[in-house]
Amino acid sequence: MKFIGIALIIYVCLILFFRFLGYLIIGMNFWKRIKKKPYQKDYRCFKNKGIDIQTGRIYSNSNLLYSYLFHINGREGRRVVVLVKGHGCFAVDYQDIIIQLIEQGYDVFTYDVTGTGNSEGRSPRGYQQWIIDLEAALKEIETQYKDIYLLGHSLGGYAATAVLQTTNIPVLAVVAVSSINSGTEYAKYLYDCIPNIFTKQIKITMRNYEKKKFGKYAEYTGLSGINSTDVPVLVIHSKADKMVPLKCSIAGYEEQITNSFSKVINLETGGHELLKYSNVREIIIEFFQKHL
Repeated sequence: MKFIGIALIIYVCLILFFRFLGYLIIGMNFWKRIKKKPYQKDYRCFKNKGIDIQTGRIYSNSNLLYSYLFHINGREGRRVVVLVKGHGCFAVDYQDIIIQLIEQGYDVFTYDVTGTGNSEGRSPRGYQQWIIDLEAALKEIETQYKDIYLLGHSLGGYAATAVLQTTNIPVLAVVAVSSINSGTEYAKYLYDCIPNIFTKQIKITMRNYEKKKFGKYAEYTGLSGINSTDVPVLVIHSKADKMVPLKCSIAGYEEQITNSFSKVINLETGGHELLKYSNVREIIIEFFQKHL
């Protein structure tokens, strides 16, 4: 009996530990403000190219988000790419693709997600905040531009695809690069690799948290967003990506994509920061130009 009692205590402690681990994963990523590093505040890379940066504010729920419109002064903008940044990333981290898009005649609009950079909010709270803030950004940009494109990287790619099933604002094309498929994808991946009652607790905890904090948004995935529309979507991922392994990515669900206007490109090399490579940027621009 003593042995059974000890085993039961260990079992309960392990259950509680893995549930705590689920909260810990969310907390480490989303329960504190994400501040800009010194280099992320330096916009000379754009100004040196003659690019003007128009700052503004947009409301997302009760928070004011700090927005940035990159464009050439005196050039009438008609086409805009809404750039949805990854976790902990800001405009300077995407300077190469922003500059190249502007050189090809696109304006680029982006913003600091709730609880990050210059935007209001104590913290982002979770993955789904990227979708909510993108909805607000699309409402803002629709009043200024006719042709709207979406480009999302990493967590931003998850939002750029998931938002397709939540917004009525017309989007001409979407590119998702190095993108996770869902908020609980890492927990699902862990459970699939080591399926047992303990790893399942992480997934349950994270899932319950998302439902409580974000309601219907907890149901949205990159895959469901792509399949909910006929908007052309390009998914680019690297098999060498260690931050978002292929099985956690939208690209990992390629066989389940039913949108006939979508395309998945799996690269052998490149890691997570694919937008730093000129060949990837050329693929993105070519895809956008096919859908004018």
